[in-house]
Amino acid sequence: MTERLSRICSIFIILLLTVVAVYTDNRYFNIIEAKFSAFFCLSVIFVFCVSIVTVYKIIKKSIKFDLNSIEISVVVFTLSCLISSVLSKDPAASFIGYNGWYIGSFTVVMLAVIFFFITRNYLYSHNIWLSIYAVNAVLLLVGILQFSGLDILGLSEGLMDKQKYQYFSTYGNTNWLSGYISLMLPLTSVFFTEVKSKLGYIVNLSFICVLAGSTLLIISDGVYIGLGIALIISLRYLFNEKYRLKRSFLIGIIFSLEALIIELLPCFEPLLKRVTGICSVALDIRVSTVALLLFLFLYIKLTLDKRDMPRIREKFFKSVLIVSLAALLSVLLYTVFTFNDDFGSHRGLIWRVSLEKYADFDLKGKIFGLGPEMLRGQYTDVERVFEGLSVLSSHSEPVQILMTGGVLGVLSWFSIIFFIIKSRQKAVEKGRASTVNTAYFLSLCGYISQSLVNSATTLNLCLLSVVLAFYVISLRLNR
Repeated sequence: MTERLSRICSIFIILLLTVVAVYTDNRYFNIIEAKFSAFFCLSVIFVFCVSIVTVYKIIKKSIKFDLNSIEISVVVFTLSCLISSVLSKDPAASFIGYNGWYIGSFTVVMLAVIFFFITRNYLYSHNIWLSIYAVNAVLLLVGILQFSGLDILGLSEGLMDKQKYQYFSTYGNTNWLSGYISLMLPLTSVFFTEVKSKLGYIVNLSFICVLAGSTLLIISDGVYIGLGIALIISLRYLFNEKYRLKRSFLIGIIFSLEALIIELLPCFEPLLKRVTGICSVALDIRVSTVALLLFLFLYIKLTLDKRDMPRIREKFFKSVLIVSLAALLSVLLYTVFTFNDDFGSHRGLIWRVSLEKYADFDLKGKIFGLGPEMLRGQYTDVERVFEGLSVLSSHSEPVQILMTGGVLGVLSWFSIIFFIIKSRQKAVEKGRASTVNTAYFLSLCGYISQSLVNSATTLNLCLLSVVLAFYVISLRLNR
């Protein structure tokens, strides 16, 4: 029975992380609805199966209701979304989410059920990622070709010129892919640093290559925020072993080399004219050239020097950590002192208006919010900046949860993050921070960091729920 349930989980996870990513409808003109439709069909079928299994387990008295702190927080967050929907002006709209991006209570509940079924029944195997890598590698390559001017699927037909670099492959908006990459790249990079087989080395390295190219092309500052924070958190892990450091330098070579190629190829000239912010630094030929030479030097030096060099690595780690933290602090201070309505493509304006609106809510609104995906009409004054386009999202998960779920929703959201960090700290202290645990923890760190400037989407939450479930499973693997 256990193995059968695990196989059911495997099949569903693969379908969830491939079908939702692949499925589109009318190219990009119905992309939000398309992703939700794919998720809706898969989740309903899966939850139907889950219900049968649950009834069987109850009859056999083999079901377990013990919950850890992360799982309790997920339950509280799910309940807060449901309560908020019930108390909203239009419970049906809030439940389905059709007034926004379809992240209504239905989506949250279904993802919570999926999360719990995986944590309770899946016998973890890293091989599950092979088919997911394969499908996503093809999709990313399609996007890279599309941004080079070769739209083989015709997805960009009908888009205005200014929109052609805002949508990537079948994933949809580039900001959605920002969250997706912030989840995928950290876990793939950790697996690459630890892989022993030649085939595993090639598979992980190949996938990192297409992830790197996509990261550079989507010109989204959010992905650099996510990956940057994850990288700083990973420094101790990387510097603990020479082989990890060597392979991380190889990833640095890939990123800087691909940046240089993008900067030199004529087909990417129209894209480069649109680059601003952090992306303008990443795609500066001077920066990529220096970075390539530096990473090549460090990689060759570690390859030729057969010594383990623990003391040198420790000094190097402290230097890199100090520089990284100083850079992060500088960016934060610069952001604080220069923050205005224009920040982050007018995200500053949206956030300011959001907090002003929240301050005017009544007591019920402050506690429970407006209801998931009930922001239509809240940003009427903001929409003039976006040339009349509807603004249905706060473009920041914590801000949006505060608006739609109130203080109850945002506190339960932060509690999930708090217990993820606390559980990781305990795992490190007790020597149970395995490679698998590290991979999924860094993946979660990447997503949470970029979520400060991006809103949740069906595509990203499907991957997030699986990664969080695998992280919870990893906490039990080495007990």
